[in-house]
Amino acid sequence: MDLYLKCHDPQHLYRLALTMIRGDPVSQQAVKLVFEAMFTLTDIRALLRETAPFHRLDEQEKKEAEILLSRLTHQVDLLKGELLR
Repeated sequence: MDLYLKCHDPQHLYRLALTMIRGDPVSQQAVKLVFEAMFTLTDIRALLRETAPFHRLDEQEKKEAEILLSRLTHQVDLLKGELLR
């Protein structure tokens, strides 16, 4: 695999991060939550790219954005709980 692609592959980065912190379940969960939030942000970014340049969302896109933002908020709340306990 090309080094550039390997370094930008989210699954590879996730596995690498987990490997680096083995043994600390809090850190493993925190890393997992960070990557889940990053994947959700990627989905939001894709929605914005699809609606560029004016980002006028139709009803279906607004529902999708609401779901994604709700998911992101939940993931960040879980991450806060994991890191600040």
